Parts: sequence; C-alpha cells; structure tokens
Amino acid sequence: MAIKRNEPSIEEVKARITEIVSTMPESKLEKFLIVLEKWWKSNRGKREHARKDLSIYAHFMLGSYFFRDYITNISPGGLFLETKTPATVGGTATIAFTLSDNEDPIEVEGEIVRVKHNGFAVKFDDPLAIEKEITVETNNRKKNSIEEVHFRTSEIISSMPEIEIRKLLKGLEKWQQSKLDDKREHSREHTSIYAFFKTNVLSFKDFIKNLSAGGLFIETGIPLSVNKELFISFLHPDSGTLIKVAGKIVRIDSKGIGVKFDQPRPDI
Repeated sequence: MAIKRNEPSIEEVKARITEIVSTMPESKLEKFLIVLEKWWKSNRGKREHARKDLSIYAHFMLGSYFFRDYITNISPGGLFLETKTPATVGGTATIAFTLSDNEDPIEVEGEIVRVKHNGFAVKFDDPLAIEKEITVETNNRKKNSIEEVHFRTSEIISSMPEIEIRKLLKGLEKWQQSKLDDKREHSREHTSIYAFFKTNVLSFKDFIKNLSAGGLFIETGIPLSVNKELFISFLHPDSGTLIKVAGKIVRIDSKGIGVKFDQPRPDI
C-alpha cells in the first residue's frame, strides 16, 4: 500500500489505535472486541468448525517452551486450544488458566490427541480433578477480564492488513470525536490565529483553527507524528498577550494536527 505524503506510518497508526482503545469504557470495549471477532471470522477464520463463544486465555507448555493462546472448547475430559503453535499427537501439554477473574489458576496436564490447522485437542490425564469447576463455569460463564479483552483486540489488529488498520483508525477517530463533541471538558472556540510552532528538530508557522484551555488544532501540511512534543507561541486574540504553551500531538488527519496541552491553560 502506497503511503500518501504526510500520512502517519503504520506504527504511528497502531499507537494511535492503542491510545483510543485504552480510553474506552469497559462496555464499549467488549462491543469493539465483538466487531473485531466478526472481522476475524470472515477474513481469517477458515475453520473446520465454527468458533464457540467460550474463550479462555491460557498459558501452556510444550516440552520446555511456554506459549499463550485461547481455549475455545472445554469439558471435564479435555479441551481444544486454538493456536498456531505446532504440536505433535501423543505429546504432553501442561496448561494453566482461570475460569473467572477471582479464582486461583488451574493447572492441568494431558495428552495431545488431535492436531488441526488452527490448534490442538488435549485429553486430561485426570478428568475428575477439575470436573466441578468446569461444569459450573460452562453453565455460568463470566465475561473476559479487561486484560484479556485488550490482549485479544491487540492480537486481531496486529493480524490485519495495513489498509484495514488505517480504516479502523478513521472509524475510531470518528467515535472519539463524537464523544468529545458530546462531552468536552473545555469548550473550544473556532478561530484563526497565526502562530509559531517548534519541535526539537524543526520550526514552522501556521494557523490555529480551534482553541481551548485544554488544547488546540493546527491547520497544517507539515509532516509530524503522534506523541511528538510541540512548543507553541501566539498572541491571544482578545488581550494581545503573548502565550507560550507546550503540548503533545494526539491526533493527525488530512487537515492538520490536534494538540493536547501538558497542563490546562485557563487563561486562554
């Protein structure tokens, strides 16, 4: 995919997605994961059997090596671990997982009895040892912990082609902007102020088009990156006072960049 001039790199795009996702309330994050899982199934999930709702984050050991992935099917007799990690029928697997957020980890050993393109099945050596816990949990499954949701969203996003990741960022930025419009901590004033801007490597002049005590938007075509520190000087449009402020770039779009001040400036 050809990157347009002034377009952020894919690493910057991913960093921006992570930043937005980290601000999501838990309920929104769960819904976001459902959307990503649907994308995963339709684009990557050429599975022999459809993925079940059950998804338990697990650590497992094959030989002397440790891995982590998801249990997608479990019963008192065994489980299926969805993973790209190669395994061998007849081998031994040690798996550690929890069935709910507040429980101690369960560790089981078993024999690998079936290997498929998307994972492998394990038959427990001692099924009765966890029969009660599994029976209760599969009847009353709790939702994933917030850490598991973040891990899974990151995992799916990393598997997306670049064009899909960039589309995803645009959608997330629209969502974030709608939230800012509905619930903005500092009221913004649309304006046009000629200002001087400086980073640690370059200086330039352009126009501030949106200003509040918490930040501003600069209309510019200068190629900059998210999280870059920026020093800004301009004359206050009402008082004529020279304002000097520092902040970080938190948003980049086709029209310019959004900056959040390091400290709110009620005098603006």
